[in-house]
Amino acid sequence: MTIADSVPTQQRIVRFSRVLWAIGILAITAIVTSTTFTYMLGDAMRVNTYAWMQTEPRVAAETDASMYAGSGAMLVPLPESLVSRSPLVVTADEEVDYLRFYVTGPSPAAEPGAAHATGFVDAYRRTTVLMMAPDSLLWTAGQGNWTLTFDQLDPIRVDGSYSGSGSQFLMYEGPAASATATSDGDGTFNIEVFSDEGYEWVVNDSDSVQTRFSWDPNPRIVMSVRTEHSSTPWTIDFDTPAVSK
Repeated sequence: MTIADSVPTQQRIVRFSRVLWAIGILAITAIVTSTTFTYMLGDAMRVNTYAWMQTEPRVAAETDASMYAGSGAMLVPLPESLVSRSPLVVTADEEVDYLRFYVTGPSPAAEPGAAHATGFVDAYRRTTVLMMAPDSLLWTAGQGNWTLTFDQLDPIRVDGSYSGSGSQFLMYEGPAASATATSDGDGTFNIEVFSDEGYEWVVNDSDSVQTRFSWDPNPRIVMSVRTEHSSTPWTIDFDTPAVSK
């Protein structure tokens, strides 16, 4: 091959290198643009999902005594006279498909972690427990229209051990942070633990049950026992914490 013959070859190599360089630049630009868009979209979705992150959050309307109506993510302006009666039971209307509840302090930061989840309602369970500390705020997260009714909860106060049947609410004020649940019934058997710091779904079982469960220590909790059948018998035995010497 002569020098003259090699010139076109070199030109093709140069052109090919430039094409590869251009493709690389376009690919990097696309990645950066996509990442930026995804971040911005995610941030916008978080603001839309978490009403306490909004500069001017929408506020639910009080339609009757202890009844509020709204849609999607909103602030529910419960009066302190109602918050002070905590624990409360929240009942959703039949329009609700899925709605989560969050609680913050009186001046929440504009970030997702500023609130703690405190329960939910959906098409299959229309009620949940709500525990709130004084001066705290209640927020919803979800889609669609909803109407919520708030009533003071009158749970059964328990200490040590309790036997019951069907779905019941129990209040425990003591040092234990674990317990054992037993049931000889059939159908679903669920237990949730609520406090003014959040809630935990601690048992999700069915039929014959014997399980030990625990929750974050708190001086006062409400335990929601839900059974598929009202005749299902069960027993909750609270553990006795070890005494340090």
